[in-house]
Amino acid sequence: MSDKIEVPYSNGYYYPPSPRPQIAEVLKLKHSGTVLDIGAGFGNNLPPLLEHDFHIVATETNPDCLIGLNKLADEHPGRIKVMGAALETLAFTVQFDVILCTMVLHFLDPADARAAISNMQKWTKPDGINVITGYTANNPIEQLQEHGVKFLLETNELRSKYDGWKILSYEEERGTSKNALGVAFESARLIAQKT
Repeated sequence: MSDKIEVPYSNGYYYPPSPRPQIAEVLKLKHSGTVLDIGAGFGNNLPPLLEHDFHIVATETNPDCLIGLNKLADEHPGRIKVMGAALETLAFTVQFDVILCTMVLHFLDPADARAAISNMQKWTKPDGINVITGYTANNPIEQLQEHGVKFLLETNELRSKYDGWKILSYEEERGTSKNALGVAFESARLIAQKT
């Protein structure tokens, strides 16, 4: 059984080969429960969650990623449900302990992105955690648009959307290393707990 992510690029997009740093922060607070990983890619965030008692719903639209996610689900029977669905089409009647949406919002139209944030909040259990990251408007939009980016967060917009939640971590800063596009872009990174 191998949880190692082998393919960081697919269909012109980069997928991180290891879990995002925010996952370690989540695991300091939660050790079990349900996770919704939106835009799960090849499952880079899943191995540390699978080491704990989490059950995961992983959504993705890239066919290559769906193959990888289904393989990972087969390796962990009953622990991962894979859905081939875009964020703007998701609808849940259940709530989750943790919702992850890392570097996905920018692919949505602005109205859909803002509606998605509201929906993720509704889909979160009391005391549940949201991890949201996305590009900010302090980036060259023309360059990002070439790569399918439609939505950029305004300064402090993500933080203000979580008014009434406990903000565990929030930052807006330019990365120190270049991303897959060869540029260090600024992103907003939020970890918030529903009160």
